[in-house]
Amino acid sequence: MHEKSNVGIDHLTFVAQRSDDDESVLCGMIRFAELHFGPGNAGGHGGFHGYGEHVAFGDGVKLFYQEADADGRGGRPEVILELKGSAWSRLEPCEAFDLVAGLRAFSGRCTRIDCRFDDWDKVISPSDIWERYAEPRNYKGPRTRKIIKGGVEVDGSTVYFGRGGKSGGGRLIRIYDKGVESHGLIDAVRYEVEFSKVDDCAQDAFYHVSGAGSLDEYGKRVGSMVGGSIDFHEERDRDHAKRSIRAPWWETIRGWLRLD
Repeated sequence: MHEKSNVGIDHLTFVAQRSDDDESVLCGMIRFAELHFGPGNAGGHGGFHGYGEHVAFGDGVKLFYQEADADGRGGRPEVILELKGSAWSRLEPCEAFDLVAGLRAFSGRCTRIDCRFDDWDKVISPSDIWERYAEPRNYKGPRTRKIIKGGVEVDGSTVYFGRGGKSGGGRLIRIYDKGVESHGLIDAVRYEVEFSKVDDCAQDAFYHVSGAGSLDEYGKRVGSMVGGSIDFHEERDRDHAKRSIRAPWWETIRGWLRLD
């Protein structure tokens, strides 16, 4: 991989199941989060998808659950751990690798995982991708596509392939200049793939990534989830006929991701 380019996870939501009379899963999830993000602030109320209680940890990490009332009603068996981009950005690659591998011990389900690749060389801008490669003949991937334009002096546009939510296909690709969003902190074009629970896409992606046997393999698997989600092509004249070849800039990125 190019020395400045990197891959990683940018969001993960993990759901573990607990029984009414067994608090070991909840306690274990709390200890697990504390191990990676420090002591949690327990006792918070309100939050995610109607869950009544949550524990807040450092870097915006939260754990949601719902206890039963005094009459034993209203409890929910799920414990939800949510890790957003601010948490992943502060983890070293080895720490992120240990975290996703450790989550497998809870035998839960991943309902969302975002895998990303940052191109620090900016071999192509999001707007150029939209103008030159967003037609169906120029890429293989989700059929739905759109662009949200932004920026004047810099390209603040975001290109989307796919749809999120229940109506989507379980995979949403975003391409945008992270330097604009991060105010120059990460001066790279980001390729980000959000896998959702539709068709178990998130669970499949999580198990592929978390099953890596080494840090190097972990990086390669995360990269494959990005680079394997879409493919860009262009037409060239060969032997007096139009032939479709992989776009050279995408070939370069695939090489950095070690996909060939």
